[in-house]
Amino acid sequence: MEATQAQDRIDTALTYIEDSQTELSLLLDHYEDVVRECFEQLGGREAMQPADQEREAMYSLAETVNSDLDQCVKGLSAMIEEINASSAPPGAGGGDLLGEVVKVLNEQLVSLGWIDEASSKFEERITKLEREARGVSEGFGS
Repeated sequence: MEATQAQDRIDTALTYIEDSQTELSLLLDHYEDVVRECFEQLGGREAMQPADQEREAMYSLAETVNSDLDQCVKGLSAMIEEINASSAPPGAGGGDLLGEVVKVLNEQLVSLGWIDEASSKFEERITKLEREARGVSEGFGS
C-alpha cells in the first residue's frame, strides 16, 4: 500500500517533469527558429568561420545522438513496463521463474562487463607492447 502511494507520487513527479520538458522544448524550438532567421539574415553558413562550422556540425550531431538516446529510453521504458505488467505477484508460481531469469541475466551482464574490462586491459597492453617494439626497432635502425 505504502509502495503504491510512493509509486503514484513518483509517477506524478515524472509527469510534471515531462510536461515541463515539453514546454521548455517548445520554447527552445521557438528561440532556435528566431536565431536561425537572424543567422540567415547575417549571411548563413558562408559567413561562418571554420571553428563555427565545426561547432555547428557538432551541435547537429549532438542533437541526433540526443534524439536517438530519447528513442532508446522510450523503448527501454516500454520494455520495463511490459515486464512489470507480465510479472506475477509475489508467491505465485511464475514469479519465481521470472526471478530466476532476471538473476541469470544479471549474472551474464556482470560477466560481459568483466569480459569488456579484460579486453580493454588486453588491448592497452598490446598497444604498449607495439609502442615498445617500435622504439626498440627504431633504436636498432639508428
